[in-house]
Amino acid sequence: MSLFPPEILDGPALPPPEGYTSNFDNPPNRNSMVIAVVSICMIFATVFVAIRAFAKCAYLKMTRVEDYLMVPMFATYVGFCVYWLKICGTTGHYVHMWDFRLRGLAPFFRNGFLATQFFGATMLALKPAILLEWVHIFASAGPRNGFNWTCYIVAILNSLMYIIGIFVECFSCSPREHYWDKTIPGTCLENANLLSLISAVLNLALDLVILALPQKIIWNLNMSKTKRLGVSIVFLMGIISVVAATVRLALSVLYVNSSDVTYNISKSGLWCVIEMTAGILVFVAPATPKPMSHLAKQVGSSIDRLIGSGSRSSEQESTWATGRRKSSKSTTYEQIEERGGPLRLMKLRSSKSKSSMQRQNDREHRTESEVEMVRQVGLPK
Repeated sequence: MSLFPPEILDGPALPPPEGYTSNFDNPPNRNSMVIAVVSICMIFATVFVAIRAFAKCAYLKMTRVEDYLMVPMFATYVGFCVYWLKICGTTGHYVHMWDFRLRGLAPFFRNGFLATQFFGATMLALKPAILLEWVHIFASAGPRNGFNWTCYIVAILNSLMYIIGIFVECFSCSPREHYWDKTIPGTCLENANLLSLISAVLNLALDLVILALPQKIIWNLNMSKTKRLGVSIVFLMGIISVVAATVRLALSVLYVNSSDVTYNISKSGLWCVIEMTAGILVFVAPATPKPMSHLAKQVGSSIDRLIGSGSRSSEQESTWATGRRKSSKSTTYEQIEERGGPLRLMKLRSSKSKSSMQRQNDREHRTESEVEMVRQVGLPK
């Protein structure tokens, strides 16, 4: 049963500014922008998650805990995007509260409430997955006990923060429906809006720690500056996530101090999508270059075979000529003996001296751990 009479329910949810008349039927909105941004983010996230799944399951054939965390993380990410887009079917995004009828607020806030829970669940799985991935990557560069324990502690703090946040939001109002429909009798915790501000502050702090963690190790590696810069850039993709978290913190302050809740929630939610997408890119980036290079080579080989299939005879002549040239330059020779039967090929040892082999080994000055580091992030050795 509603607490308000029909004339109040059909009136504006917030008194309009002086001289402005509420537009209930066709209020200005930015639904098209929200749909475009969310769709682009979903495409990027889906493509890169698929590449990582291919890299781990088909290319490397090796999965770890963080790869299993990717499944619920991506599912909740999609859940957030779905419910955020569903708001477009209500009064819409970026609509001022005085352009809402009071009875029309419930669908908006219900979708926003569910999207918020999916955001928390996504970050609950995403950041620990990133940190576990980094522990495994940098383990190849030698013992990193301090780094490893820092990653574990940050992952635990992140998990506790989002578990508490989800629990408090879900049970902050009694009955729960009162959270999104204030026409239903009920009560909510006082200063519950401060939760979003506290969460935004802690979220930004954790993002800054995660961004800074690998940089000291990377720049202390005994490899060229170009290699260090390449590896560093891969891990600095988190800057996008930090920027999004910073903007979201500023919007949370505005949300707490403003009565135009619907408009400010739309702005904050859009940056949530960007922050989650950037975090997903940070997670999948180290595993992306090598399988992409492998796929490119496979496609190139397929195209070459397709083009060459129509000229078999010329290809055989070219192969014979190429084989002659290679055999003249090779350090491995073959002797052919014909003794009344099929030809037998006998390999002879190369004349390369031990000293030349030693010189070649000396030129490989990088340590095995650094080569492994470069291999893990997909850069050429």
